[in-house]
Amino acid sequence: MTRPLLALGLVALLIGGALALVARDRGEKGVPDASGPEPLLFASSEDCRACHGQVYEEWQASQHAFAYLNPLVRRADMTDGFRKKDCVPCHAPRPVFEHGLGKAARVLARDTNRFHGVDCLACHSTGSGMASARAGLSAPCAPVHRPEVASTDLCAPCHNQHNTVDEWEASPPHLKGESCLHCHMPQVERAPEAGRAAYTGRFHGSRGGNDLELLQKSATLTFQVAGDEGGRRLEVTVTNSGTAHNLPADARHRAVDLVVRLLGQGGEAPGEAVNLGPGESGGNARLRFRNPYREEYGKVNTQIPAGESRTLAVHFDPAAARSAEVLLLYKRTPFVPDEEATVVIRRTLDL
Repeated sequence: MTRPLLALGLVALLIGGALALVARDRGEKGVPDASGPEPLLFASSEDCRACHGQVYEEWQASQHAFAYLNPLVRRADMTDGFRKKDCVPCHAPRPVFEHGLGKAARVLARDTNRFHGVDCLACHSTGSGMASARAGLSAPCAPVHRPEVASTDLCAPCHNQHNTVDEWEASPPHLKGESCLHCHMPQVERAPEAGRAAYTGRFHGSRGGNDLELLQKSATLTFQVAGDEGGRRLEVTVTNSGTAHNLPADARHRAVDLVVRLLGQGGEAPGEAVNLGPGESGGNARLRFRNPYREEYGKVNTQIPAGESRTLAVHFDPAAARSAEVLLLYKRTPFVPDEEATVVIRRTLDL
């Protein structure tokens, strides 16, 4: 064999070996085999609907889908219509797999379809196919096995902006679960669709402060009445017994109020109502749990860490107060009046 032919043969051998290694490496990492059909290109969540109709409907009704259009988020005291540019990446993100996972990663804002908020592509697009926590799948979206899609690392680039993942890591083991999905994306049974058999999958409705059942599991109240100098004392203790992060969590504008209203024989509360500021009026005693805005100088973070308790003591005259109404209220902004808050717990106690 002549030298030119020998050299050509060696080059071909090297190229063939390199391609074999790449193919093996791609297979081990769950990347679709390049020799198979080209994966479909997806531009938005609408492209996922035909095969994943049930998931799409859940997502479409979720806070994730509403993240960019939500009037509450767009308020002047919030993102100011997203004139606060640093808020855009987490409310209309490019795929997180583009920029890495975990607390140190930062997503970038996308330029198209921002009205879709946190869409399917934001969490599932890898550039080589759609990320799936399940291995061995075959579909037009070229599923790529990426177990991280079911991990807290996927949520961290956005949700640790307010230290939620840090709080989760520090929470008691009995509350923690395996990841954020434990509470916010529980397992659900799915009916057959698009030629696929029934299966168990994750709920994509992004349960949180919008879900009353989840709120009611977040905390417990206990009560104690004891003698006090010049009267009696009602002690109400609220415990963050059901969340693996602070109560309330995430964004600074959220608030939880513990309110006690003393009731006399005629049903009216003796004494004057508490008035601590906007949205904090009403009741004879109140504790507010919230991480204040940065510009609220002098206020401290009063959120309740996972597993911890806070107690509100109310002194009363037993001749004037015959019962007490205790409320635990969830507010999406601190300026919401009690009448518009979500009632998480309501108890009436005989004194």
